[in-house]
Amino acid sequence: MPELNGVDTVGQIQKRYPEVPVLYISGMGDDALFSHDAVAGEPVILKNPFAPQVLKQHLHEALSVSVA
Repeated sequence: MPELNGVDTVGQIQKRYPEVPVLYISGMGDDALFSHDAVAGEPVILKNPFAPQVLKQHLHEALSVSVA
């Protein structure tokens, strides 16, 4: 993404759709990802490498919260 990073992209999406669940996936540390106040609330970060079952669990949790 040449003009926005992932955190800024999520910020733009959540301005219009605040109920959209977000799961960040990164190989970087939390401080590098969230060094500014663009993230509302407590971000869920899945760090690389991870097993497919871990991704499935986090997606299930994110989608369950948004539907409830």
